[in-house]
Amino acid sequence: MNLRADIYKIAGLVVAIVIGSFLLSALIPNHSSRILSLMMVLVSVTVFYGFMGLGIGHADTTLSKPDVRLAIMVATLTTFFVLVGTVSFFNKGSAPPPITDTMLTHFTNVVMVVIVFYFGAEAYITVNNPVKEDPAKALNKDDKPG
Repeated sequence: MNLRADIYKIAGLVVAIVIGSFLLSALIPNHSSRILSLMMVLVSVTVFYGFMGLGIGHADTTLSKPDVRLAIMVATLTTFFVLVGTVSFFNKGSAPPPITDTMLTHFTNVVMVVIVFYFGAEAYITVNNPVKEDPAKALNKDDKPG
């Protein structure tokens, strides 16, 4: 299993969804807001389940908690970046509607909370689960050169 190739496949799928949504919204301008909303959902679901799939090995079909946390974090960040890019660069008119500013503010707060909890949980696990030392190395450590 080549992890880098799988991540590139997920990224390619996200890019295809975004480009396809923009092209479709240009072809059907009356429903562009619905299409772009659907794009956000498709990007989120694709990235989340893509990274969940990366967490499952071929022989082992169980997911660990770090794999789930990683999938949640990557899906949230990817959705945030797609949302900010969509609102920033594809806004028609001078100023976005007030709901857009409210949505971006609240989603920014959600992203900050997800990042803090992701790294907080990783730090907690690192501190409370020290790496177990190899018994052979522990014996050699006690032997002092004389």
